[in-house]
Amino acid sequence: MKRHKSIIPGAMVLFLSAFAILGARLGVASESLGGNFDLRPLSSVESPAISGRLSGDGAVSIGNVTVNIAGPENVKVVSDPDGYFSVPQLPVGQYTVTPSAPSIQFSPASQVVTFNGGQLWLDFFESGGYIGSPFTVSGRITTPSGIGLRSAKVVLVNSDGITRAVPSSSMGYYNIYGFNGTGSHIVRVISRRYRFESKQLLLDGKYSNNADFVGLE
Repeated sequence: MKRHKSIIPGAMVLFLSAFAILGARLGVASESLGGNFDLRPLSSVESPAISGRLSGDGAVSIGNVTVNIAGPENVKVVSDPDGYFSVPQLPVGQYTVTPSAPSIQFSPASQVVTFNGGQLWLDFFESGGYIGSPFTVSGRITTPSGIGLRSAKVVLVNSDGITRAVPSSSMGYYNIYGFNGTGSHIVRVISRRYRFESKQLLLDGKYSNNADFVGLE
């Protein structure tokens, strides 16, 4: 009887190749696939960029801050509401990255980095600079029936347009603290389920401020 050559080895190679590609997309370690594959998360294969995040006490996101990137190419970008910024397609070379906003001091004040065309990540933290006690805005976010609303985004906007944002807790509480509190501020709540009316706070001389919100149908 004539024997046919087995196609199992070839099929196995195709299967392992496909599994390796899938693993690469999911960021699975190469050891778990039993091979010498160079597997990295998708974030590591995105377009080259200098990126980073601006944040304050309690993981507060600081948005609408100008970030200056000076080097072979000079660029200015603005951090988004979650504090992130990114500048892609820069030529390689040495850059000085400096966030700049009225009444805010960051640590470090600037960072000098060498960009080689890959993914470069930088973190900047609000370092205080306030006189006396830091200012605080806190409160609770509830549904129309009075139940605490979790994961609503609470955004505090100062007179310069700088934003600070935090998510509400599992019981609906939030706390934005550790910032200069001069002038008028707007507090607004962003939720997929309910709408909320914004509130205006005048923080001059008031270190502790309360702002509760009830959702509208």
